[in-house]
Amino acid sequence: MDFLALFAGIPLAAIILFGIGVVLLIIELCVPGFGVAGVSSLIAFALAILFAADTFLEGLIFTGIVLLVIAIVAVVFLVLLSKGKLSANFILKAKNSNEEGFSSAAADLAFLVGREGTAQTTLRPSGRAMIDGKVYDVVSSGDYISSGDPIRVIDVNSNRIVVAELAMANV
Repeated sequence: MDFLALFAGIPLAAIILFGIGVVLLIIELCVPGFGVAGVSSLIAFALAILFAADTFLEGLIFTGIVLLVIAIVAVVFLVLLSKGKLSANFILKAKNSNEEGFSSAAADLAFLVGREGTAQTTLRPSGRAMIDGKVYDVVSSGDYISSGDPIRVIDVNSNRIVVAELAMANV
């Protein structure tokens, strides 16, 4: 009975803070976010312990109870998640497919092979070049090309445009 007597004098504020802490912990587990609810729940638990504990021993006992409640909530959450009860909120079901018009690759740039332009930045070996009035990210064939030098596209591999200095490309 000594253990139950420990809970008899708990202030209402501590009980309310403890309940708020449990609710915030559940919200943190169920709603994706930045951890604001989780940190707030820890603060609410800490304040509940401060309001409830008169001695250091009571504080340790209440801290153990809070940790036990956190563990129970986490286990229940993981069990529900593994059974598929919560998976609708945690699994992305939308797909971005090529058939729907989504692609991570740039448009086919093979038409640039043989075209000429001007290096907009120094290519050592990568930089930017103006080709047919449009600026592209390019890579030189290994040579250093100064800004403003004329260039020619010698190869396109996916979205990698390889250029050479015009004087070198003609050789």
